[in-house]
Amino acid sequence: LREASGGHLGALVLGQVSGTEVHWGSRMLLSPDLATFGPAVAGFPSGKLVVGFRDRDVDGVAYLMGAHSDTTNPLEAILSGPKPLARQQAQRMVLVALASSRVVCLYAENVMDEAGAVQEAFGSAAFVEVLSGGSLHVLGTYRFSRGPLLSRLSAVALSPTSLVVAFRALPTKKAKRGQPSRELSAQWIGVADDELMIDPHPIALEPEHGQMWARDVSLVAQDTFAYTYEAGGQAMKMAIVRVDPQTHQMSILDGPRRFATGSTAYLHSVSLPGGPAAPSTFTILQRPEESATAEVCRVSPEGRVAHCRSVAWSDQPLRAVSAGRLSDGRFALAFADTSGNLLYQLLSGQEHGAMIV
Repeated sequence: LREASGGHLGALVLGQVSGTEVHWGSRMLLSPDLATFGPAVAGFPSGKLVVGFRDRDVDGVAYLMGAHSDTTNPLEAILSGPKPLARQQAQRMVLVALASSRVVCLYAENVMDEAGAVQEAFGSAAFVEVLSGGSLHVLGTYRFSRGPLLSRLSAVALSPTSLVVAFRALPTKKAKRGQPSRELSAQWIGVADDELMIDPHPIALEPEHGQMWARDVSLVAQDTFAYTYEAGGQAMKMAIVRVDPQTHQMSILDGPRRFATGSTAYLHSVSLPGGPAAPSTFTILQRPEESATAEVCRVSPEGRVAHCRSVAWSDQPLRAVSAGRLSDGRFALAFADTSGNLLYQLLSGQEHGAMIV
C-alpha cells in the first residue's frame, strides 16, 4: 500500500484469516527514502514474497524487493532492500507467481532520446527467483512486445509454468486508416528450465475497434481464461479464450459479449471464483457515482458465457479493490474507499454467488 500523506512512502501489511476475522500485522516500510507508486505483490505458500513499485508517478525507477515471513511471527516479514529494475516508468508493473519460488515481472519499457521523445518501446518480462531469506536473483530479462507503446498490463497464471499477459498497444500517429487495432492484445509466456519462452503470435480482440480502456484477465478452467475489458467507455465486455497446451495458439471460444453497460474506473477479476469444477467469472466494477458492484457469469464446459447477474457486495464507491479466492471458497477483498481508508471484507460462497450461478 501507499501512504498518500508523508511522502508517498510504501508499506507491506500481512494478514491471516481466522474464522470470520482477519488478523493484521504491523505496517512495514518498504523504504524510508523511496516514494511508492503502483505497488504490486506476489506471494507463495512458503511465505516468500516479491514486492514491486516505482518511485515516481511519471518517469520513475521501478524497483523489486524480496521478503520472507518471519517463522516465529507469520504477520511480520523480513524485507530485502529495493533492487532497481527499469527506468522511465509510468505504468504499474504486474507480478505473476509461478512454480519453484519464481516470479515473472511484466512492465512497459521505453527508450528516450535527449529531448525526451520515445525512440523505442517494448513490453518486458523479468524472470526472478526468490531465494532463501527473501533475497532476489534475476534469471533473465525478455521482451514480449516491440514497437508500439504499451499500457494497462494485466496477467494471470495458466499453470505453474505459464501465464498470459494482456495489454493495450497504443495506436501510433503514423498508423494508417483501417490498420487493425492491437488495443486488446494477449500473449502466452512459458517457462523452460531457467528461461522464459514467448510465443510470437499474440491474439488481438476487436481489431476493428479502438478506445479500449480498463481490463483484466482471469483463469476460468484449464487452459482457458476470460479477457474482460471496458469498450469505449460505453460497455464492459468479455471474451473466453482457450490456449492450446501444445502450440500455445489462442482461439476465442465465445464473445466478445457485453455483460454490463457504462464506464468503470477499474476492472478486477477473480480466477476460478467457483473452483475448478464450476467454470465462472467474477468481475468487480466501479461505475461513476455508484457503489462498487460485481458481475458473476457462468461459463459452460464448451466455453460459452451462459448467464450473468449482478452481485451487490459493497454499499459505497471504492477507489481501488483487490480480491482473491481462499481455499474454502470464500473471497477475501481488500479495498480503499474514496477517503483513502483501508478496509477488508470476507464473502461467503453464498454472498459472492460464483458457486451458485
